[in-house]
Amino acid sequence: MSDYKQQKGENFDDYTYRIIKSRKELGLEYDELYDILYQETISNEESRKRLYGITTHINRNMELKFSIPESFLEKETFELKSDGSHELQKFVEACEEDLKSPDKIMEILGYDPLEWELTSSRHNRWNVYSKRDGKQLMYSLKANLKPRKIKITVDKITDIVNKLDLNLGVVGDYMYVSDGDVILEIPMMDVHFNKFIDERITGTVSNMETVKQDYLSVVNYFLSRVKDREIKKIIFPVGQDFFNSEFDKNTTQGTPQDNEKPSDIMFEEGTTLIFQSIELCRKVAPVEVLYVAGNHDMTIAYYAMSALKRGYDMANIKGVTFDLLIKRKYVEFGKCLIGYTHGNKEKAKIEKENLMQVEASEAWGRTKYREWHLGHEHHEDVIERGGIKYRKINSITATDNWHYENGYVSALRMAQAFLWHKDFGLLDIYNCPII
Repeated sequence: MSDYKQQKGENFDDYTYRIIKSRKELGLEYDELYDILYQETISNEESRKRLYGITTHINRNMELKFSIPESFLEKETFELKSDGSHELQKFVEACEEDLKSPDKIMEILGYDPLEWELTSSRHNRWNVYSKRDGKQLMYSLKANLKPRKIKITVDKITDIVNKLDLNLGVVGDYMYVSDGDVILEIPMMDVHFNKFIDERITGTVSNMETVKQDYLSVVNYFLSRVKDREIKKIIFPVGQDFFNSEFDKNTTQGTPQDNEKPSDIMFEEGTTLIFQSIELCRKVAPVEVLYVAGNHDMTIAYYAMSALKRGYDMANIKGVTFDLLIKRKYVEFGKCLIGYTHGNKEKAKIEKENLMQVEASEAWGRTKYREWHLGHEHHEDVIERGGIKYRKINSITATDNWHYENGYVSALRMAQAFLWHKDFGLLDIYNCPII
């Protein structure tokens, strides 16, 4: 029992770190260990998650001890509040922009965004001196985080995925051209699937069923436009606010949304709709599915793509590939280079700081025709700067109550597709308005 106690001269962080690392040897479950450290009884799984975050925090402190004077470390604090929230202050190495992003702050602090929510943060700049590293710019970061009320669990995702009516066992195999000189891009931006629209206010009839019909009709229309072309592949970006909200009926950052149906139905129906669209495309050419994170549905759209990828892989179906990494995407085809991001965070940086040239430098050197394709604003806009076109793309979504009340009613409901030639760049733009 003496091994459980804090030793003389041992500070609380060192004691906590030692006992967490010795948990197995001490024969303790996570909830038993958490009760010893914080005198609070919670579930074993919740204890495991909290202890993981605490260990990450202490590890970071231990790394910083080698470059930050002890007088600075004395200012680092961690407090577990009675409601389960955390308040901490620590020194971090980061850039100014990272500390303006809730997602980046969560990543720096080692917290899982599916389990925790950043409620507030504040940071100050410090010039730190050490014998080993000389002058360093550090930030004193103070943050408050709380556990999410509605958590997405593995069991929940598994249950929903098992309900999906994908019929992967009966899909066909197709023969494709190997030397096609064009690709078709179908970027369906900002669908906001399951968004509630009150016809009495907006004058528009739009619901889950009509959106499914519109979506499949648009995909079929674009495919019909290229039926006489030898298409090498189809680029099919998904995400970009395909779903109207996360499982908790809020956007990823916590803004409440008006939804038509419960979240599990939204997920099942939406994922099946994406599957049906992929299968329409796969009859024509191999499909490259790109997950592009939006600001409404970053996690739920990722789960949908992950479920589909797993289904295709398990069924050993050819002709479709998935890129699920949560990052900006680049597609290189001959002399063409297309970049994808939602545009809600880094639009100014994309235009001013040459992100494409830095992140895809080799592809940049090989290509001549370069574009960024952005969503988020639901309307078309094209500008050209420094050899790149920045193209905002229309949405098929209808005006909802919020947009109506704030006067955002002028955007045309429209989808667009793009035909790219490997040597000559963008050949055709196909527009499909929703009437």
